[in-house]
Amino acid sequence: MNKSQKLKTEYEIRPDTMAIIPHTYGSKTFSMVKETTDSFIVPKKPLEIIKESCGYFGSSYPGRKEGTKQLMSITHKAPVAIDPYHFIYFFPTHSPSREQCSWISLLHVLHFSETNQNDTDVKFVNNEVVTIPTSIDAFRSQLFRTSFLMVRFIQRMDLPSKKWFMIPPKVENGQAFEEPLFINSLFNR
Repeated sequence: MNKSQKLKTEYEIRPDTMAIIPHTYGSKTFSMVKETTDSFIVPKKPLEIIKESCGYFGSSYPGRKEGTKQLMSITHKAPVAIDPYHFIYFFPTHSPSREQCSWISLLHVLHFSETNQNDTDVKFVNNEVVTIPTSIDAFRSQLFRTSFLMVRFIQRMDLPSKKWFMIPPKVENGQAFEEPLFINSLFNR
């Protein structure tokens, strides 16, 4: 870590978090956090930040992994919905237990391409390019799996708006004061 790099001691993933990349500092592994307008070092491993962020948004990392397993039957290198209501989905580039595993935000990937060293250059929505030490095929697979996870969550979250539940109108002296309110209309306001 050089003197120009910012340090944050605590961090939870936010909607503008693009990536969490392992950063070696001496014999320790820290995280280089990339946001759309900033980047800094957090003295925690990437997986620690993922786990704490799952907790911050009301679940646990094992719970999020189990959710992925239930929706998609994926158990290895499972993408996680950190906060599905705000579309915060991250995927690991390697097994999460490996030191070189980065975590990438699905919605911030603009483009990706193969390097001459069989790594993957990832261009994010802010036009920043980061080289990830994984093959383009592995990166593409993780990106697609995470996209599918997001679609599955959206399908489940949208389910209430497809059902009709009626709240009866107020009735006084046999006269209705208002139109019946259908619950699905609350979702479409």
